[in-house]
Amino acid sequence: MKLGIVISTNATSFSAVSHGANLEETAKKCAALGYDGIELAVRDPALVDSGRLKKILRAAGLEVPAIGTGQAFLDEGLSFIDRRKSVRQKAVSRIKAHICFAAEFEAAVIIGLIRGRGHENNPAEREFFAESLAACAEFAVKKGVELFLEPLNRYETKLVNKIDEGIELIKKLKCGNLKLLIDTFHMNIEEPSIYGSIVKAKPYLGHVHCADSNRRPPGCGHLDFRDITQVLKGIGYDRYISMEMLPWPTPDEAARMSIEYVKGVMNQKLMKGMTT
Repeated sequence: MKLGIVISTNATSFSAVSHGANLEETAKKCAALGYDGIELAVRDPALVDSGRLKKILRAAGLEVPAIGTGQAFLDEGLSFIDRRKSVRQKAVSRIKAHICFAAEFEAAVIIGLIRGRGHENNPAEREFFAESLAACAEFAVKKGVELFLEPLNRYETKLVNKIDEGIELIKKLKCGNLKLLIDTFHMNIEEPSIYGSIVKAKPYLGHVHCADSNRRPPGCGHLDFRDITQVLKGIGYDRYISMEMLPWPTPDEAARMSIEYVKGVMNQKLMKGMTT
């Protein structure tokens, strides 16, 4: 497995990422800490100089596993489930721009909060979400880009909170480039068994987000990352684990604490009965 960290290319209201105000300096620090890649949180790809960014990452020897998109909802109000068709269309168009941007970096695109908050038991919103997601997945196929659908906890959205719900939607849409993104922070709230849910997600799993139970760096809460990482090994997961946590106590310290802790627990023994 490779280790990454989420860095925003711009200032944002989303608290669980660090803003790489000086991306060149940030990239050098992440590489020096031993990260393999930087997951980029991008509000609007049109505002990012992709050529300069490529040079910075190449110089640091870092990959881009995925592009985050939630800031388009948080900071601009774009969502897949807005009752106004014009807003839904703008949200889909923005994700298509993210897909084109991601193709330049051979990265995937994350579908998280761009879906919107939603309401309990609202069939229209579920249909809007499925339609928008399908349109983006179809476009992404043509660009050779994967989409990562992230189940989020009930306090952030009412749509797709659990791994089972994510799998159900992926099966419904039948898009080969649509994968699951699992997040330890959200799983701690929603899943009856984090370990069992990881095993269930195996056929669809494309990406992992890592934060502790309090959304601080791994090791600062009560989640057992030794067993989480070993179950991932047990199912043969060999893609990225990206740190998406509150930059506490400082962004630099959070980055250091996270990789040191996760690398440490990855080398510990597998918990009995947790392989598959």
